[in-house]
Amino acid sequence: MDMKRISILFWLYKSKKNNQGESPLYLRITVGGKKVETATGYFIKASEWDSNKKLVKGKSDNSILINNYITVSRSKILQIENEFTLDNSNCITADLVKQRFLGLSTQRKTLLEVFDYHNDKVKAQVGNGYSIGTYKQYEVSKGKLKSFLKYSSGEEDVSLDSLSHKFVTDFETYLKNVDGLSSNSAMKKITQLKTVVHLALANEWTTKNPFGNFKCSYKNPKREVLTNEELQTLSTKDFGCDRLNYVRDIFLFCCYTGLRYSDVAKLTPANTIVGIDGKKWLTVDTTKTDERCNIPLFEQAEILIDKYKDNPVCLNRGVMFPVNSCMSSNQSELSLRECFVI
Repeated sequence: MDMKRISILFWLYKSKKNNQGESPLYLRITVGGKKVETATGYFIKASEWDSNKKLVKGKSDNSILINNYITVSRSKILQIENEFTLDNSNCITADLVKQRFLGLSTQRKTLLEVFDYHNDKVKAQVGNGYSIGTYKQYEVSKGKLKSFLKYSSGEEDVSLDSLSHKFVTDFETYLKNVDGLSSNSAMKKITQLKTVVHLALANEWTTKNPFGNFKCSYKNPKREVLTNEELQTLSTKDFGCDRLNYVRDIFLFCCYTGLRYSDVAKLTPANTIVGIDGKKWLTVDTTKTDERCNIPLFEQAEILIDKYKDNPVCLNRGVMFPVNSCMSSNQSELSLRECFVI
């Protein structure tokens, strides 16, 4: 293995002096051309510093103290280098060496550990910046990563430092060819993985960014638009099943208002207002964008609201429509597909 060497340099920060005219002594650690620095806490007069030997001149007690610190520090950093060599680690960085030298925690986290950490944070903020659907989607992405690891290497988890561009592209191939996802659906999962990796980078749990040369790209899908005749056909179709009839009406209401399923699910009578034009409007804080929207109510939408005003489920929950609170947006999509098999 081509092990990166550690370069150690003690130097005097001459332009930064204290009231006694002494300059701080700094330690510079360089690995693979990248460097980090840290102050030693010692101050020395420029005339007392031997810039060639990188030691303090003289035999005073203070000179001996600082020179001993320099010698011990060099030995400690060389020991850290040996530890990386024995571990056969190719992820040695100046930051990691500095952390070990200063006695800071350098415990390596795994990808799924960080995924759990991220998802717990999202779950704790459901209703305050995140929706339950977002949390569930991240949980699905974590599950697909688990399946991919089993499929590709038989492993339960993987260290953050082992992630690479190849890992991301292999995951993309798995999602499309093995899991059967569309290009856009696969890219959504990869984007969520990218979010988790960036969280790890921000917390300095890793210095490797496997997305450095990876571009998340989406294709604009061809969307079919329902005609007025098709909407009319759907609105008059009786499916002989309350569940499907509810889903049909909610879908129609989405069409008439432009609202998402998640927004319709939380509508209450209080969301209906009378505008300055004397007509009824909906005022909604959307779940996905957290924006206030004012939407005019067309006659078809008002008819649907009136249809469910005395519905026992709606009265009990204080909502406009009997939306199954346990139904995910994916499940509602499946129910809508049932509706269209007519």
